[in-house]
Amino acid sequence: METVNLSAAGDDEVEFDEELCIICQEHTQDKLASTQHGCDQIRSANDVRQDAVFARLKNLSPSALFSYHVTNACYKGYTNSTKIAKLKKQKKKIKAACARSVIW
Repeated sequence: METVNLSAAGDDEVEFDEELCIICQEHTQDKLASTQHGCDQIRSANDVRQDAVFARLKNLSPSALFSYHVTNACYKGYTNSTKIAKLKKQKKKIKAACARSVIW
């Protein structure tokens, strides 16, 4: 088992096991996958989500492969296009509200 410690300026250190699913970081009976397409899809969703997975991935090479579960709880749920579209819409509303509240 290889544990990776990541830290960035101003952030708490993030520890994760490279041999576990990048999303849930749990041992389960579900098989792990690691394809370029799957990793690219997770990175794309990650750009919008910017969550714990973002912290795990930000110091990895953009071409690095990692493991994930192809389950509703992990890969399918994380990359769901409907959920990603809703998050983009919410972030756009927040950004617009912040821009309107700025006092010049």
